[in-house]
Amino acid sequence: MPYTVNASFQGFFETITIGGDLKATAKARRDKIAELLAGKFSTLDVIATGSLVRGTALRGVSDADVLVVLHYGKHVEGKGPTAVLEAVRHALASYNAKMVKKNGQAVTLYFSTWPNVDLVPAHRVNGQDYLNIPDANNGTWIRTNPQVHDTLIAQLSRRHRELMRMAKCWNHAHSGYLQAFHLEQIAARVTAVWDGGEWEDDSWPWALRDFFRTAIELTEPASDISGPYSTDDWSEFRDRLRRGETLSDEAWSAARNGNVRTAVDRLRVLFGNQFPAYG
Repeated sequence: MPYTVNASFQGFFETITIGGDLKATAKARRDKIAELLAGKFSTLDVIATGSLVRGTALRGVSDADVLVVLHYGKHVEGKGPTAVLEAVRHALASYNAKMVKKNGQAVTLYFSTWPNVDLVPAHRVNGQDYLNIPDANNGTWIRTNPQVHDTLIAQLSRRHRELMRMAKCWNHAHSGYLQAFHLEQIAARVTAVWDGGEWEDDSWPWALRDFFRTAIELTEPASDISGPYSTDDWSEFRDRLRRGETLSDEAWSAARNGNVRTAVDRLRVLFGNQFPAYG
């Protein structure tokens, strides 16, 4: 029964955070994927990445992400992104593999126990330090170097990673328009978050307001982040960002003036029922 905003956030973090050794969980799934692919594909590397590795996973939502670097000449050359994804899905069909992700980049394997796996096929580009991964929605290949992003997140503060989980919870509660990777990119740029010292009741609402303002700035129509999304989705998402900014601003103002009930009520609108109710 939280009677301070900070107590509410503490309960919120306990609700949305996955316990245990997440890196070990991710690596175990990576090893299982390597085992399943043995004899079916020539792989140059199998890499555990994503929110479990980065410590930004959201309970009840996040799965394991595994990049499989395929031999280009044997499995990629002369094929489009969709054909490569379909080849992986077909090879793993007996393991309940499906192409269900909206971003068109992964084959999802459903296990009997958590976590499922989003398997992303990739190929190396000669002389470059990045990988190409498929975008079946646009029929193109996307350059990526997830290990650079993993290293960046590891260097951020604990509260930055908490902010990333909150951003994912907000996104999930409001139709999931933005990819988790992009949410992390935005949250990493927020300056109103740091470790050390006790935070006041208005500190997290202030940080959330900064997140939404940063997100609005970084998602202008000409931005890099705007590329993978449809015009309709992008317009709706921008509206929801502005609504998030308003709600977090109202929560900050209420918390700053000692009105805990109003602050908590605004935050429950922002995050949904996973944020603890007042009283």
